[in-house]
Amino acid sequence: MDDELHWKKHLNKLKAVISAPRAGIISDFDGTLSDFADTAAEARIREENARALDLLADRVTLVALVSGRATADLRARFERPWLRYYGSHGLDRWHEDSVRIVPAAEEWRTSLQQLLAEFTPPPDSGVYIEDKGITAAVHYRLSDNPEKMRVQLMETLQPLCTRYKFTLSEGRFVWEVKPPLSLSKGTAVQALVEDHQLDGVLFLGDDTTDLAAMVYLRQLREEETIQALSVGVFHDDSDPAGLRASCDLVAYGTADVAQLLMWVADQLPSKSE
Repeated sequence: MDDELHWKKHLNKLKAVISAPRAGIISDFDGTLSDFADTAAEARIREENARALDLLADRVTLVALVSGRATADLRARFERPWLRYYGSHGLDRWHEDSVRIVPAAEEWRTSLQQLLAEFTPPPDSGVYIEDKGITAAVHYRLSDNPEKMRVQLMETLQPLCTRYKFTLSEGRFVWEVKPPLSLSKGTAVQALVEDHQLDGVLFLGDDTTDLAAMVYLRQLREEETIQALSVGVFHDDSDPAGLRASCDLVAYGTADVAQLLMWVADQLPSKSE
């Protein structure tokens, strides 16, 4: 691997982070632990990643998933009692055996349904809506001409979002419709760091929505608050602009992530031994 940012060239930095007394592993799901699928419903965690996370659960203070998926959907795809879940870009989480939605987000449910009722995907376009209750994702990965469809959807969705006061943000072959709240994967990671008193964090993500978490962790590191590294997971030319500038290290695809996580597990003793 000739990329100077590839994680295998920075093992000492990684070891310093994961060896912190209260270290945590926080990861995105789609495109990071799970390979891309034609539809969001078909995505499954890569077996090697599941195995690595199971090992890490007994070796670090925290293992958590932070995703754009709704928490209930996220948990159904990889259910573990020790895992912490934040979904809907930080708008909901799993807490004490149930999904807890941020109160400020709850009041936007009706408006979202009204917005979606006015939006009809172009027929036979491969576009589909993922309704998450308090947010929605409009996917166009299956479109014959994704770049053309990207622009067409933006021109249709932006006026609707403006009218109903939602924000429209872009991900990998998806437009995200979200309430105008100052919550993100960055605030979700902040809550995890504070709730679990972490002094070391390894974060993994591959999309635009992961950048807020990377920026937050870099700030903590620069303030010498905690040790932290963010790994950007790259796939192809569709990787979002800004990912390389925001991450500290890189991995190439979910198989490379599995190698990284297994390496981390191998460096740390089991707490039960």
